[in-house]
Amino acid sequence: MNSKAYTELLDFSDEIFNFLKLKTKNKSFDYNILESLKVNENAHSIILSNILQYQDFGFYTFLKSFFEYLSLDLKVETPIITSEESRIDILIKDSDYAVIIENKIHFATDQEEQIDRYIQKVQQLNYPKEKIYVLYLTRNGGSPPISSFSTKNRKIFESRYFEINYMKDIFPWIKDEVLQKCRIKDKIFVNSLTLYLDYLERLLNIRKKDKKMNSEIKNKIKEKLSLKGNLKEDEIILSEKLEQLSLLTNHINDLLYSITAKLRKNFIEDLYQKLNSQGNDWVPVKLVNKKATIEDANHKNFGFRYQKHLLLHNQTEVKLSIEIQDFRKFICGVFTHNDSDLKDFLYAKFEETKLQNRIDSSSNWIFLKLDEYDYNSTKIGWNVYENSWNQFYIDDMSGVVNTFYDNILEVKKVWDELCK
Repeated sequence: MNSKAYTELLDFSDEIFNFLKLKTKNKSFDYNILESLKVNENAHSIILSNILQYQDFGFYTFLKSFFEYLSLDLKVETPIITSEESRIDILIKDSDYAVIIENKIHFATDQEEQIDRYIQKVQQLNYPKEKIYVLYLTRNGGSPPISSFSTKNRKIFESRYFEINYMKDIFPWIKDEVLQKCRIKDKIFVNSLTLYLDYLERLLNIRKKDKKMNSEIKNKIKEKLSLKGNLKEDEIILSEKLEQLSLLTNHINDLLYSITAKLRKNFIEDLYQKLNSQGNDWVPVKLVNKKATIEDANHKNFGFRYQKHLLLHNQTEVKLSIEIQDFRKFICGVFTHNDSDLKDFLYAKFEETKLQNRIDSSSNWIFLKLDEYDYNSTKIGWNVYENSWNQFYIDDMSGVVNTFYDNILEVKKVWDELCK
């Protein structure tokens, strides 16, 4: 598209949006508290994961219902359901299969080889490819790009790959299956589900009370696009407009990402300056131990390594580090190189300190729990590069920096004691 076409497209979008604002201007107060909590993809995944973990006398009622609803012939025996394990949004592991659920409800861009990497990670958990299932979850429907899910894997997973969405699958399943099968005593759970369903209705634009307004908006679009009711011609016009809007969205996302990248670089620079305010004890690194500079702040595994004190374990030097994994999790702890001996040793050491019950672990790390980074009741440590959190950095950069710095300082003090 040329610049004139983009200008016309922006004008079209503005006109439709202004029409929408006019229609909602005089509506009665209609508020769902979840709208203020910036529910991101991670939060939606946690909610879905928790629903699937529901048990009634040891029986996974809703996990079984979920599989049946999607026509997945999988037997529920001893499932382990996690969110964000190995960076997988939801992972369901049972004795004879594993199910990967990748959540794209907010249209997050697929990373290079994202689905392929998740499959590899699950294979490392001793599940062969023929025992792995992939569910690609979107808002209204969609597929991962080839760069995320290779042609080779698409062929291998042809019968075990499913595209599901909130509109046709998750929302009706929660409404018609989950809500109807809750026990009488589960009042809080039922109220939570009802609130979440209302939130999804708003997000999916399917609330009954909005039906008239939605009809008026559709008529406005028909008028602007000069749709005449000729199915063939209208389909061509709408498909072309949708493609143009998709291109425009990509450009807007690129601009938004550039803002995010600049804000996070500023955040990293301020945090780095604060960490070294009393000495140059922290150095920039990539992937734990590769030398870097502050200019690499937007590398997907950028961080800092603490130089002042180290621990010796079996003649191996162990250092305290910070890493922002895949632009998301803020990890402050010790990289264990997948050494279970070292991990057990460090975990026991940390549990003897004031950080007891505040330490978590993964295959390669012992680290401060991500929920500890609490900025005004937002667990900001989970998604450091979350676009919807840009306003935190814009309004209160020093407050965000202090949230991380104060927690790092606690870990550093404990580490210094352990190294004596």
